Amino acid sequence: MSAKSLVLISDLILAFAPGAAAIEVPRGEWTLEMKTENPMLGGAMNQTHTECIDKQSWTPEELMKDPRCRIYDKADTAKTISWKMDCTQEGMASRGEASFAVDGETMTGGMTITMMAAGRSVTMRTTVHGKRTAKTCQR
Repeated sequence: MSAKSLVLISDLILAFAPGAAAIEVPRGEWTLEMKTENPMLGGAMNQTHTECIDKQSWTPEELMKDPRCRIYDKADTAKTISWKMDCTQEGMASRGEASFAVDGETMTGGMTITMMAAGRSVTMRTTVHGKRTAKTCQR
């Protein structure tokens, strides 16, 4: 998986508000642990990084900022959000779904994306666990 893909997944992990409803994501410094399973890379890749959350909510559309993707079937409760998406990029179609939950100082979730590559279907799965480590960001 490319660094650009990891950044996109990282950004999507922070997408917690469809439409007018929003999940409160406490501002501050968060440590995110991600595990991505990608059969094209031959296995799982683990990544841990720190992210500064200085905005409390986003819509999936704000983060995607890509007219080639269509977000649909958004659903949310006070603590969860889920959505589906279809994208076409560089002639390759992909379909995905995501679900994330925030409970005070922790977040969990995941995303599954299926695409056609070299004439066959490839599914990539990412799971996420996050914890707020500080109330302010150390930039």
